Amino acid sequence: EIYFSPRMLEIFGSLVGLADLLDSKTIRRMIHPDDRDQYDEEMQKHLRGETDYFYLEHRLQGAESGVRWVVTRGVAQRDAAGVAHRMAGSATDITERKLHDEALRRGQKMEALGNLAGGIAHNLNNLLLPILSLSDMTARAMPAGSEERENMDVVVSATESAKKLVERVMAFGHMDEAHRQTVDIGTVVGKTLELLPTMVPSSVRTLIDLDENVGEVRAEVEQIETVVLNLIFNAVDAIHGKAGRIDIGLKRIEVGEAIGETMPGLNPGFYAQLTILDNGPGM
Repeated sequence: EIYFSPRMLEIFGSLVGLADLLDSKTIRRMIHPDDRDQYDEEMQKHLRGETDYFYLEHRLQGAESGVRWVVTRGVAQRDAAGVAHRMAGSATDITERKLHDEALRRGQKMEALGNLAGGIAHNLNNLLLPILSLSDMTARAMPAGSEERENMDVVVSATESAKKLVERVMAFGHMDEAHRQTVDIGTVVGKTLELLPTMVPSSVRTLIDLDENVGEVRAEVEQIETVVLNLIFNAVDAIHGKAGRIDIGLKRIEVGEAIGETMPGLNPGFYAQLTILDNGPGM
């Protein structure tokens, strides 16, 4: 004899119809083919007395309603010899939970992929900046209309296209969103300046004055690196390939109450001040 509670009838009856539920073979056919072996194995373990209860998350399939996930629990009732002669149990529809968990896993995979792509794109972006800067300066130093100038213009155009593509990948990787952390800004700026030899021509002199005692700030490392490199790139461009000078400084300053009148939103306190100056006529 098989008895179904009203809720069980809703779950199973929606898959095969109420009339077929009295056939135990029909019930087994409802179990998804990929789950049947595990279902049989766990059920036999319990009937043999190897487990205290039956428990399994598995799928049910119906001809019209598709696949639903359920968690099935059961306990065998045994005679004096320990032989199972009856089974009582329940089935809980967990389809919505499974769908939510799967969506969450997909989201986490996409986030991980985005972080990986964003990190690689950020490094490529930093490498493209000096290439773009030097190739542009080299092109402008060549006679207009010459074959060499035309070749360099192609290099500049291709590099600019690559930079735009990298920026799109960075946006996909959410590198444009603020991921602030506590960092030693002196260390970040110093490491970024290691790229100077590839960005600044020999005709331009650089003077670097970084205060080692600036301390830590709340910031996004990638944004600091990008700001420093872009400012240096602009400074080199402003000098127009001639002899020039770029001053790079970092120091700790204290902002007083009066600053609020000229810079609203900047609260009094200690700040790190980054300065990049050039003596070029402008871009």
